[in-house]
Amino acid sequence: MMPSDPAHFEWRRLHPLSPLVGVLETLAGYVVPLTVILVFSRGSRFELLLVVSLVPSVMISIARYLAFSYRLDESEVVVRDGVIRRNTRHVPYERIQNIDLSRNVLQRAFGLSQLSLETASGKEPEAVFKWVTGSEAKEIRARVQAARLGAGTVPDTAPLADLDGSGAPPPLPEMAGPSAPHRILHQVPLSDLALLGAFSLRGLAVFGAVFGFGWQLGIYETREFESWVRSVPEWWGGIVGHATGIAIATGLAAFALTSLVSIVISIAENFGFELADAGTELRTKGGLFTQHASTIPKGRIQILHLVSPLHLRPFHKVRVKAGTAGGRAQQAIGRAWILPIVPRREVPRLLESVQPSAVLPETEWKGVDPNAGRRMKRRLVLWTLFLCAAVSWKVGFFGLLPLLLLPFGIVYADRTARHLGYAITPDAVFARHGWLYSRTQIVRLSKIQTASVVESPFDRRWKMASLVVDTASPAGGRLEVPYLPAMVAQELQRHLSREASRRQFHW
Repeated sequence: MMPSDPAHFEWRRLHPLSPLVGVLETLAGYVVPLTVILVFSRGSRFELLLVVSLVPSVMISIARYLAFSYRLDESEVVVRDGVIRRNTRHVPYERIQNIDLSRNVLQRAFGLSQLSLETASGKEPEAVFKWVTGSEAKEIRARVQAARLGAGTVPDTAPLADLDGSGAPPPLPEMAGPSAPHRILHQVPLSDLALLGAFSLRGLAVFGAVFGFGWQLGIYETREFESWVRSVPEWWGGIVGHATGIAIATGLAAFALTSLVSIVISIAENFGFELADAGTELRTKGGLFTQHASTIPKGRIQILHLVSPLHLRPFHKVRVKAGTAGGRAQQAIGRAWILPIVPRREVPRLLESVQPSAVLPETEWKGVDPNAGRRMKRRLVLWTLFLCAAVSWKVGFFGLLPLLLLPFGIVYADRTARHLGYAITPDAVFARHGWLYSRTQIVRLSKIQTASVVESPFDRRWKMASLVVDTASPAGGRLEVPYLPAMVAQELQRHLSREASRRQFHW
């Protein structure tokens, strides 16, 4: 759709302070490396190289501001960007799947936000408004909601520009104004966020980056570092007394420090996380330093994932993730979780609000082929023997060490096969996977794109097959039930295809 360019639809630029904020964001990214270099580099050329690299970053920030403009037409948003190669994109309001709003510390200081509009057409957002005010974000949000509701006119956005009369930007995610009341479904407490991060080991990535950066600077070759390394065993020895104790204490200290950093990361990303029901859509918000808010239409949720990692199971906690059409951008930045952690007992109530037809069945679960466990164990044994033979040929007796893990592997395969299952209700299909890392997938029958049966040569030998259900969600939008009896898989495929064809698909 390429409408004319009416005079009253004016081209707009981002906020006039956008170049300044962009430059400050660029400089903020150099604070830590510049500090480390100035302290440890001892007169190397890294300082000069770092300062020189700032110049093109600043120029690019200014050029992007000058090249970006947008226009809010009656039925679509038109975006022009690109410095060398100019792009013009027309995004109809009714095609927008997700709206994502985020604000880092610098953006909040200047009253600005970053707004992303996502459709089902690609991996990246169709339009990213890097620096817009709260009133501009709410105006775009109001136009999108009017198109979803089939309104003939765009709602008046004047009262949305200033909710509290102070002129300050509103807190996230109140983009829709008073015309869209919402009901809070769940707020994640701080203790749950700490539990989520404690065993995630995400702190390892931080330590890896610090180690690599220190290696590049040559810190580990200095006399000071060597002296510190030699003093560590002496210090630990004065506390624990012997070599075994030193090793155990060092391991526990490393794990504790990694867990602490992981907890800090988890809290920083999800502080104040909240899921709200706004009628036809869900809203999430959270974040400490970088705040983020997302809007997900309920009708465009393609698949739900209930994930229960091993470390959350003793605490009866699960994670809930939604896959939407065009949801790759949210997946890439980790915002597909509509609830990063929630008590298991709350899941039925939440599903009743999120997707009423996706209520978990209690007694209708069916298992896979009875020979699935035997097949998985046999495959594990054969691969282990092959690995031991290949490694032993090079290293001798030590190549047989993987055999020590074989009993655990056999137990794991048996338990995994027992936990595989599926269920079909009049409105949805469910699949259950995993033992240590348990997952439950939910797809409404109206969201099924294709249902197919997949058979590998090994499947045919065991007279088994996999049922695969695809949805319009590009990232993790596939439900799969492996190790089914071939006849059962074909019968389920025909049933799901028939039921899906009877239902009208809506984006």
